[in-house]
This record gives sequence, structure tokens and C-alpha cells, in this order.
Amino acid sequence: MRYKNPQRYYLKTKYNYRKLIFRHGHKTPIITYYMKVGHDKWEFVNTIQFWMTKPIRY
Repeated sequence: MRYKNPQRYYLKTKYNYRKLIFRHGHKTPIITYYMKVGHDKWEFVNTIQFWMTKPIRY
């Protein structure tokens, strides 16, 4: 996902990037978040595991 950088006056970049990685199963998906500012490297943010009552499709 690409979104506008709210601090572009300080960092001199127009956009920030966020990457979501879905893995594991349909009942207990694990979502890992990464973010990147401008042309920097991807940085790990956090990992969230969900327990669903109904399976999701992705």
C-alpha cells in the first residue's frame, strides 16, 4: 500500500509504503506488517494472529 507521507517536510519524501503478508491458514491467519519510508529498506513493524469463527478467503 502506498500513502502520502504526513511528515514530508522533515523527511523530503512524498510517500510511505506498507506491506502486509498473509500466511498460515484460513481459520488462524497470521498477518505480518512491514513499512518503508521513501527509498529506505523494509522494516518489520509487528505480527498479529487472528482466531476466526468463519474462514476468510485471500
